[in-house]
Amino acid sequence: MEQIKAEEDVTKLAEEHKLEKQIDQKQQLELKIEQLKGKLRVIKHLVEEDVLDLPERVDALNGKLEDEMEYLENLNEALFYKERESNYELQAAQKELIKGLQGFGGFLSGWTKIGIKRMGELHPKPFRVACKERYSVDEAAKKAAELYSVWQNEIKQPSWQPYKIVDIDGVKREVIDEDDAKLRNLRIELGDDVYNAVTNALMEINEYNPSGRFVVPELWNFKHGRKATMAEVIKYVFKQWRGTKRKWY
Repeated sequence: MEQIKAEEDVTKLAEEHKLEKQIDQKQQLELKIEQLKGKLRVIKHLVEEDVLDLPERVDALNGKLEDEMEYLENLNEALFYKERESNYELQAAQKELIKGLQGFGGFLSGWTKIGIKRMGELHPKPFRVACKERYSVDEAAKKAAELYSVWQNEIKQPSWQPYKIVDIDGVKREVIDEDDAKLRNLRIELGDDVYNAVTNALMEINEYNPSGRFVVPELWNFKHGRKATMAEVIKYVFKQWRGTKRKWY
């Protein structure tokens, strides 16, 4: 039973990591540690039940397994700290890159392939279009600016939580609550485009800054509608720089 339990623990861990081919170095170490723990449990059980009658051999094997497990646990801990350090360095590099690109003004902006997207910030266009359809020419621009400002301020309010938890394929996820009174009224009054703009901004702010609820800049691949990788940003910057350099000469 102990051996079966050990095998089940390993199988469960492997299933949690999905395909074994996709398990990275750290996860492989964790898997190996669980396997060793299972072997140790089996050996200790057999000794307790007097199934094994070679105590010297058992002690030697037990000691070897414990040494190997200690080594792997130390290596696993070192990898954990290395991973955390690498993540910190990556985040620091991204912040510096965002800060540098913002200094160029329009050098990288929304109309480029790679640029900076302000997560949680509304786009004014849907408000302008909706107001042109509902108000006179003289009123439309003023009303659009007013409504845009109102809803951007609403998004920033931590007290407004138009979200709900749903189960998607066994995974708990936070999504927009379509029954929220404010959102329902917004959809009725200004239509789907404005509603979608507000709900998209709400999901962004909930992902990037749910407590502070202020806009967060992010390196963005506008062509594919997702976060830009560091490699994509650097490649794009150098491409633009080379083009600018040729124009100078």
